[in-house]
Amino acid sequence: MTINKIKICILSVFTVSQPLFGAGFDCTKAGTVVEKTICSDQTLSDLDDFLSFSYKKALENSLHKNTTRAAQRDWLRSRRNKCNDDEQCIKEEYLSRIMELTDSDKGTSISGDYERYYQGKPDFNPSDINILKLKDKKIYIHGIAIWFVDKQKSILHLGEIEGSSLLIGDKAHYQDEYGGSLIITFGKSTLLISESTDPAGEWGVNVTFDGQYRKIKQKPDF
Repeated sequence: MTINKIKICILSVFTVSQPLFGAGFDCTKAGTVVEKTICSDQTLSDLDDFLSFSYKKALENSLHKNTTRAAQRDWLRSRRNKCNDDEQCIKEEYLSRIMELTDSDKGTSISGDYERYYQGKPDFNPSDINILKLKDKKIYIHGIAIWFVDKQKSILHLGEIEGSSLLIGDKAHYQDEYGGSLIITFGKSTLLISESTDPAGEWGVNVTFDGQYRKIKQKPDF
Protein backbone atom coordinates (compact mmCIF):
# COMPACT_ATOMS: atom_id res chain seq x y z
CA MET A 1 0.00 0.00 0.00
CA THR A 2 1.50 3.35 -1.04
CA ILE A 3 1.53 6.32 1.29
CA ASN A 4 -0.81 8.26 -1.02
CA LYS A 5 -3.38 5.46 -0.79
CA ILE A 6 -2.96 5.40 2.96
CA LYS A 7 -3.64 9.16 3.09
CA ILE A 8 -7.06 8.55 1.56
CA CYS A 9 -7.89 6.06 4.30
CA ILE A 10 -7.00 8.43 7.14
CA LEU A 11 -9.90 10.42 8.55
CA SER A 12 -8.17 12.14 11.47
CA VAL A 13 -6.07 15.20 10.69
CA PHE A 14 -3.99 17.08 13.23
CA THR A 15 -3.72 20.77 12.28
CA VAL A 16 -1.57 23.42 13.93
CA SER A 17 -3.30 26.69 14.70
CA GLN A 18 -2.91 29.65 17.03
CA PRO A 19 -5.03 32.76 17.59
CA LEU A 20 -4.70 36.01 15.58
CA PHE A 21 -1.81 36.40 13.14
CA GLY A 22 -0.85 38.78 10.37
CA ALA A 23 -1.54 37.98 6.74
CA GLY A 24 -1.09 39.47 3.28
CA PHE A 25 -3.90 41.93 4.12
CA ASP A 26 -4.67 44.08 7.18
CA CYS A 27 -6.25 41.73 9.72
CA THR A 28 -7.67 44.67 11.69
CA LYS A 29 -9.89 45.30 8.65
CA ALA A 30 -10.93 41.67 8.09
CA GLY A 31 -14.64 41.84 7.31
CA THR A 32 -15.61 38.46 5.84
CA VAL A 33 -15.79 35.06 7.47
CA VAL A 34 -12.97 33.72 5.31
CA GLU A 35 -10.70 36.69 6.12
CA LYS A 36 -11.31 36.31 9.86
CA THR A 37 -10.59 32.58 9.62
CA ILE A 38 -7.27 33.28 7.85
CA CYS A 39 -6.25 35.88 10.44
CA SER A 40 -6.91 33.44 13.31
CA ASP A 41 -4.65 30.66 11.98
CA GLN A 42 -0.86 30.79 11.67
CA THR A 43 -0.61 28.43 8.70
CA LEU A 44 -3.35 30.16 6.72
CA SER A 45 -1.87 33.55 7.57
CA ASP A 46 1.56 32.50 6.28
CA LEU A 47 0.00 31.10 3.10
CA ASP A 48 -1.97 34.31 2.50
CA ASP A 49 1.19 36.36 2.99
CA PHE A 50 3.09 34.24 0.49
CA LEU A 51 0.20 34.27 -1.98
CA SER A 52 0.23 38.06 -1.90
CA PHE A 53 3.97 38.01 -2.58
CA SER A 54 3.58 35.45 -5.40
CA TYR A 55 0.73 37.37 -7.02
CA LYS A 56 2.68 40.65 -7.03
CA LYS A 57 5.68 38.89 -8.57
CA ALA A 58 3.49 37.20 -11.21
CA LEU A 59 1.84 40.52 -12.02
CA GLU A 60 5.22 42.22 -12.45
CA ASN A 61 6.34 39.52 -14.91
CA SER A 62 3.03 39.23 -16.78
CA LEU A 63 2.68 40.46 -20.36
CA HIS A 64 -1.11 40.55 -19.89
CA LYS A 65 -1.60 42.27 -16.53
CA ASN A 66 -5.35 42.77 -16.91
CA THR A 67 -5.77 39.02 -17.49
CA THR A 68 -3.63 38.25 -14.41
CA ARG A 69 -5.69 40.65 -12.28
CA ALA A 70 -8.94 39.17 -13.56
CA ALA A 71 -7.75 35.62 -12.81
CA GLN A 72 -6.87 36.62 -9.24
CA ARG A 73 -10.26 38.28 -8.69
CA ASP A 74 -11.98 35.20 -10.08
CA TRP A 75 -9.98 32.94 -7.73
CA LEU A 76 -10.97 35.07 -4.73
CA ARG A 77 -14.64 35.11 -5.68
CA SER A 78 -15.26 31.65 -7.09
CA ARG A 79 -12.80 29.52 -5.12
CA ARG A 80 -11.41 31.01 -1.92
CA ASN A 81 -14.44 32.90 -0.65
CA LYS A 82 -16.71 29.90 -1.10
CA CYS A 83 -14.73 28.12 1.64
CA ASN A 84 -16.15 30.45 4.32
CA ASP A 85 -14.74 29.18 7.65
CA ASP A 86 -13.61 25.75 6.37
CA GLU A 87 -9.87 25.87 7.19
CA GLN A 88 -9.01 22.76 5.17
CA CYS A 89 -10.78 24.14 2.11
CA ILE A 90 -8.99 27.49 2.46
CA LYS A 91 -5.62 25.79 2.83
CA GLU A 92 -6.12 23.63 -0.25
CA GLU A 93 -7.24 26.60 -2.35
CA TYR A 94 -4.25 28.67 -1.26
CA LEU A 95 -1.76 25.90 -1.98
CA SER A 96 -3.34 25.33 -5.39
CA ARG A 97 -3.24 29.03 -6.28
CA ILE A 98 0.34 29.45 -5.05
CA MET A 99 1.41 26.56 -7.26
CA GLU A 100 -0.31 28.24 -10.21
CA LEU A 101 1.49 31.54 -9.59
CA THR A 102 4.92 30.29 -8.55
CA ASP A 103 7.49 29.32 -11.16
CA SER A 104 10.47 27.02 -10.58
CA ASP A 105 13.09 29.68 -9.95
CA LYS A 106 16.03 29.41 -7.57
CA GLY A 107 13.99 30.82 -4.70
CA THR A 108 11.79 27.74 -4.63
CA SER A 109 14.49 25.09 -5.13
CA ILE A 110 13.92 23.39 -1.76
CA SER A 111 10.19 23.11 -2.42
CA GLY A 112 9.01 19.65 -3.33
CA ASP A 113 7.81 16.24 -2.23
CA TYR A 114 10.36 14.16 -0.29
CA GLU A 115 10.25 10.43 0.49
CA ARG A 116 12.19 8.66 3.24
CA TYR A 117 14.77 6.13 2.06
CA TYR A 118 16.64 3.42 3.96
CA GLN A 119 19.64 1.55 2.52
CA GLY A 120 18.93 2.89 -0.95
CA LYS A 121 15.25 1.94 -1.05
CA PRO A 122 11.99 3.57 0.04
CA ASP A 123 11.63 2.89 3.77
CA PHE A 124 9.46 -0.07 4.80
CA ASN A 125 7.82 2.30 7.28
CA PRO A 126 7.20 5.20 4.89
CA SER A 127 7.36 8.91 5.53
CA ASP A 128 6.41 11.63 3.07
CA ILE A 129 7.38 15.29 3.61
CA ASN A 130 6.07 18.16 1.48
CA ILE A 131 7.92 21.48 1.60
CA LEU A 132 6.84 24.82 0.15
CA LYS A 133 9.26 27.71 0.52
CA LEU A 134 7.53 30.90 1.61
CA LYS A 135 8.83 34.47 1.85
CA ASP A 136 10.84 35.91 4.75
CA LYS A 137 12.83 32.69 5.21
CA LYS A 138 9.79 30.62 6.16
CA ILE A 139 8.76 27.22 4.89
CA TYR A 140 5.42 25.43 4.99
CA ILE A 141 5.70 21.78 6.08
CA HIS A 142 3.25 18.93 5.77
CA GLY A 143 4.31 15.38 6.55
CA ILE A 144 2.91 11.93 7.18
CA ALA A 145 4.90 9.09 8.75
CA ILE A 146 3.72 5.51 9.25
CA TRP A 147 4.80 2.58 11.39
CA PHE A 148 3.29 -0.74 10.32
CA VAL A 149 2.12 -3.12 13.01
CA ASP A 150 1.09 -5.59 10.28
CA LYS A 151 1.60 -4.41 6.70
CA GLN A 152 -0.30 -7.31 5.12
CA LYS A 153 -3.38 -6.47 7.17
CA SER A 154 -2.82 -2.71 6.80
CA ILE A 155 -2.65 -2.29 10.58
CA LEU A 156 -0.61 0.83 11.27
CA HIS A 157 0.14 3.82 13.45
CA LEU A 158 0.22 7.21 11.75
CA GLY A 159 1.66 10.60 12.61
CA GLU A 160 1.06 13.90 10.86
CA ILE A 161 2.79 17.26 11.11
CA GLU A 162 1.67 20.52 9.57
CA GLY A 163 2.66 24.14 9.95
CA SER A 164 5.25 26.77 9.14
CA SER A 165 8.82 27.10 10.34
CA LEU A 166 11.73 29.53 10.02
CA LEU A 167 14.57 28.48 7.69
CA ILE A 168 17.98 29.48 9.06
CA GLY A 169 20.74 28.63 6.60
CA ASP A 170 20.06 25.03 5.59
CA LYS A 171 18.12 24.14 8.75
CA ALA A 172 14.56 24.51 10.00
CA HIS A 173 13.30 23.69 13.49
CA TYR A 174 9.66 22.57 13.46
CA GLN A 175 7.57 22.50 16.64
CA ASP A 176 3.86 21.86 17.06
CA GLU A 177 1.45 22.96 19.76
CA TYR A 178 1.66 19.56 21.50
CA GLY A 179 5.42 19.76 22.05
CA GLY A 180 6.39 17.62 19.07
CA SER A 181 9.53 18.88 17.35
CA LEU A 182 12.16 17.98 14.77
CA ILE A 183 15.10 19.47 12.89
CA ILE A 184 15.20 19.50 9.09
CA THR A 185 18.55 19.88 7.30
CA PHE A 186 18.40 20.47 3.55
CA GLY A 187 20.89 19.18 1.00
CA LYS A 188 20.83 19.09 -2.79
CA SER A 189 17.53 17.34 -3.59
CA THR A 190 17.67 15.70 -0.14
CA LEU A 191 16.78 16.43 3.43
CA LEU A 192 17.65 14.92 6.78
CA ILE A 193 15.22 14.89 9.70
CA SER A 194 16.77 14.38 13.12
CA GLU A 195 16.05 14.76 16.81
CA SER A 196 12.30 14.29 16.40
CA THR A 197 10.37 14.18 19.66
CA ASP A 198 6.70 13.52 20.37
CA PRO A 199 6.15 13.89 24.14
CA ALA A 200 2.35 14.01 23.84
CA GLY A 201 2.20 10.84 21.74
CA GLU A 202 0.24 12.58 18.97
CA TRP A 203 2.20 10.82 16.22
CA GLY A 204 1.34 7.30 17.33
CA VAL A 205 3.34 4.47 18.92
CA ASN A 206 6.78 3.93 17.30
CA VAL A 207 6.12 6.63 14.67
CA THR A 208 9.11 8.82 13.86
CA PHE A 209 10.00 11.25 11.08
CA ASP A 210 13.78 10.77 11.52
CA GLY A 211 15.77 9.68 8.49
CA GLN A 212 17.20 10.52 5.07
CA TYR A 213 14.80 11.77 2.39
CA ARG A 214 15.07 12.15 -1.37
CA LYS A 215 13.12 14.67 -3.43
CA ILE A 216 10.78 12.72 -5.73
CA LYS A 217 8.84 15.71 -7.11
CA GLN A 218 9.90 19.29 -7.76
CA LYS A 219 6.54 20.58 -6.56
CA PRO A 220 4.94 19.56 -3.26
CA ASP A 221 2.15 16.99 -3.46
CA PHE A 222 -0.62 18.78 -1.58
